[in-house]
Amino acid sequence: MNILEFQAKGLLDSYGVGIPAGKVVSTVDEALEAAKFLNDGNWMIKAQIYAGSRQKGHFHDREGDGGIVMVDSIDSVGLCVKGMLGHFLVTDQTGRDGLYVEQVYVEQALKVEREWALSLSIDDRLRTVVLMLCRTGGAQIESLSKLSPDEVHMIPLGLNGELSQATLSKVLQEFDLQEPVCNQFKKIIKDSIRLFYEKDASLVEINPLGLVDGSLTALDAKMSFDDNALFRQPDIKAMQSKGVRKKATPPSKYRWIQLSTVGWKYWVPVCGGRFVHGVTRCH
Repeated sequence: MNILEFQAKGLLDSYGVGIPAGKVVSTVDEALEAAKFLNDGNWMIKAQIYAGSRQKGHFHDREGDGGIVMVDSIDSVGLCVKGMLGHFLVTDQTGRDGLYVEQVYVEQALKVEREWALSLSIDDRLRTVVLMLCRTGGAQIESLSKLSPDEVHMIPLGLNGELSQATLSKVLQEFDLQEPVCNQFKKIIKDSIRLFYEKDASLVEINPLGLVDGSLTALDAKMSFDDNALFRQPDIKAMQSKGVRKKATPPSKYRWIQLSTVGWKYWVPVCGGRFVHGVTRCH
């Protein structure tokens, strides 16, 4: 079971991991109220769908802005949210039809000094949970581990989530962190491991993890959970009803109707009650 970004950040916050201030909305009016409440000159507007690569995506009915946009005025907040809600966002993880956007996350935009990434997932080959730490944030960790393996460090955990502190310290030394930031990094890793095991997760990813005014902040997050363990995770199971989980077919100016003849099926595009030139025939 997957959850949306705002839900994942809520869980991180409950485990003591810092997140930017933000609010999920489902109307333009709610977005304007959220932006005014945050009282900041810049906001991040984030479409909430069950897929990654939102920033590089595009909406099905137009090219241009993707599913994550920074704006600098209240009017821009309204226009941006209006352009997301009720539209289909296409990314390299959604297929060409995209996913319908029913909720948008309005978030405080922060000035980020550095970025990293971390994730916890189950490695089928090693048959254990693996902590992945990346010196570069924002990119897909799986892709980066193949293209630039030196950027990603993999640390297998023990049966009960034990993490070798000696190994972790050695890896973090390569990240060139000052001691206060390094201590924060270790705490976030510890809190993330606790969340992973206590909530029966199959994936906990913070990407990017940003340094903002000396503090580490989860700028984006993704989580998945074991379907077979939801019976003992009522708070996680309750998240299923929040947000759109199914892929839908985007609206089109054409209607497609099926005409059947002996041995053949014809799909005919219809626009405004008239047949449009071109027929697709299939067995």
